[in-house]
Amino acid sequence: RFLGINSAEEAETYERLSAAEQHALRWLSHSERMDQLHRDLGQRLLVLEYDVLQDDPAASTNAIQTFLELPTPFPAPNIKRDSRDKWREVLSQDDIESIERITGMEPPPTNKMH
Repeated sequence: RFLGINSAEEAETYERLSAAEQHALRWLSHSERMDQLHRDLGQRLLVLEYDVLQDDPAASTNAIQTFLELPTPFPAPNIKRDSRDKWREVLSQDDIESIERITGMEPPPTNKMH
């Protein structure tokens, strides 16, 4: 049992999905759980999006420092950015359409910041 799978019947359905559909369902379940945690915890929860961390690691680490009320800053991580759009090379058009159908989201535009 894990997020998005609450019964044996759902587990059987999940097993019949493609890998892309399984990952999309897990992402959607985690996203819904994060929304619930945000509603429940409010300001006691800090959520950092990976894309934002990639775009501005210093601002992200500053947000963590402020949230945790740390007296001293810590260095921003060295973020590998070359894998950000790798999914575009790996997923088929059918996979992308399945992910869109499950998540209700269109793919983001190509990252031009490399």
